[in-house]
Amino acid sequence: MTRASLTVSKTLRRLHVPSINLRQYSSVQVWGIVNRLFLITLGSMITAFGYTMFQTPFNLAAGGLSGLGIIINHFTGWPVGTLFFVMNMPMMILGYYGLGRWQFIWSTLLAVVVWSVTADAFGLYLPMILETYPVTDDMLLSAIYAGLVVGIGMGLIYRAGATSGGTTIPGRICSKRRVFRSARSFSMLKA
Repeated sequence: MTRASLTVSKTLRRLHVPSINLRQYSSVQVWGIVNRLFLITLGSMITAFGYTMFQTPFNLAAGGLSGLGIIINHFTGWPVGTLFFVMNMPMMILGYYGLGRWQFIWSTLLAVVVWSVTADAFGLYLPMILETYPVTDDMLLSAIYAGLVVGIGMGLIYRAGATSGGTTIPGRICSKRRVFRSARSFSMLKA
């Protein structure tokens, strides 16, 4: 090994960053990891699509950090995905200490990055691609569609054992410590 790689290796060990050695996993375990990453990525993309397609055009702030992102976007014009990413950094630190260290960080960071990038991309390209944007002029119908599509995406993310970032992180911490059940803590934090 070179001197530079030894220095990086020592630094990572000091920070308690786990090393990945794929030879220690069986093919079933690798398939499980790939499946989990795929579900997180797909769920984040579906959630970002529902958010950008149905919530953003009508400024429907559903709650949590994504709703706060819509409100800030409305007044400043800053990209919603970028706002969501920046606002998630304190939540990621909270989740690191409350929800399982690096496994939590990597899975949730993947979900947050994919959501942020695709939400900004959809916000930029969907109005150019679609003839009618937004798809419907009815705000209630748009809210129902947003709830359905975002719910499917969030379900995939939760099925993979990750969170979508934002206020779901404190909700998972409350549920883990048996303060409240998951549904109750999510609804209280999203209100």
